[in-house]
Amino acid sequence: MLKKDSSNESLVSLSVSNVGKNRWQYYIPILILLISIIIVDIFIYRNLINFKEEKEAAFAEGSEVAVKSLIENDLQLICNQYVNLDQLSILKNHSHSIQTNKNYNVIGSVLCVKQNNSSIAFDLQPLVFLVNSILAQNFYYQVSFNSYILATNIDIELFNYVRKYQINKESFLTIKLTPKIESIFLQKNLQQLKKHTLTMLAVSTILFLIASILIIYIVNRQKRQRTLCNARLAVEGARELNLLYIKSCQNLDSNNFLPISLPIFNEHPSQIKVADIMKEIKTYVLAYTTSFHYKFKLQLISEISSINTKYDATIFKQIIFSLLYNILYFMRGGVHVKHFSITFRRDRVVIIYDSFAANEEHMCNWSLGLFQHLGNPYILDCRKLFQLIKDYNLSYEVTPKQGENKIVIFLNQNEGMGHVIRFKKNK
Repeated sequence: MLKKDSSNESLVSLSVSNVGKNRWQYYIPILILLISIIIVDIFIYRNLINFKEEKEAAFAEGSEVAVKSLIENDLQLICNQYVNLDQLSILKNHSHSIQTNKNYNVIGSVLCVKQNNSSIAFDLQPLVFLVNSILAQNFYYQVSFNSYILATNIDIELFNYVRKYQINKESFLTIKLTPKIESIFLQKNLQQLKKHTLTMLAVSTILFLIASILIIYIVNRQKRQRTLCNARLAVEGARELNLLYIKSCQNLDSNNFLPISLPIFNEHPSQIKVADIMKEIKTYVLAYTTSFHYKFKLQLISEISSINTKYDATIFKQIIFSLLYNILYFMRGGVHVKHFSITFRRDRVVIIYDSFAANEEHMCNWSLGLFQHLGNPYILDCRKLFQLIKDYNLSYEVTPKQGENKIVIFLNQNEGMGHVIRFKKNK
């Protein structure tokens, strides 16, 4: 951030931190998930309500059709004055009554129908009994013929379901229904709706929890990946800056002291644990191949547990690690998997690596750029490395072979130097 002060100079303020404070990267996807689940639940619940209503409408329609099927035929017969009334099934109880001016009339439980010059009275009690047995348990109902009520169980005008059926050109049958709240069918249908709703809510809650955990896991993983990526970029940037700084220093090194071989003065007997060296080798190899992007397979083998050296152990490590970095430097390039192995034996260290066939001269020439490549003043190029091995009173052997170069450092060729003091126990 830049700010201008009164002297027209720029004030630079830069904040650097590796502490993440932005939690919206969790809240936003979880909030979107919650809103999506709520929308889906509303849609599902609306469908459940529609399904419940459709079942109730179908049940009412089925009940209407059942009543209509029972009485429609009899009503058609009594409306036809030329039909034999013996064909009646429900209204078969009838008799002639007094003359009336109305074509149809209901008096109590009797339906009066005018035919020619006489009037016939039909007993409605069997019809009322049948209609009541079909509808009374689940509905408030009203069954009427030409606006005359034939059967009812409630005195109301508003019904939920109203259907009219044409009997002939002048007459029609009307069936009106309203479901009872205490209806067994409605109660069962309502219980099913509640059950499905609770199941939906339970499933939605479980899905929300699982998805939230998954979102947190994914966000954390992405954060770790970004952190690792940023850390890697920072390490690579620091390495580049370090190399530029060291190269500028090397330009002032007129005596060509860099890289620096550790001096060998007085004897300083040391014991080196091979397991520790192998652990360090593994770390260095992983770090290097990660930085320079190539695939490898390294096999570390130890037939011994420790090595005694006549001089300081750090000098021996400079030999081993310098040789390791030279080999890693040689194996760069190409897309195939690089194979190499390091074996610690009683009397020698054997290194086999995948590269072009390289003798000692090739290795010395190839490693001239190693210092500027690594920027580590204590990792030696091959020329200084082989000289240090000689100064350390050890001997070595370089065997060139395409894809399988071998380097052997002999540990006990001279008096008291690098001999093995303990072997690994077999378990």
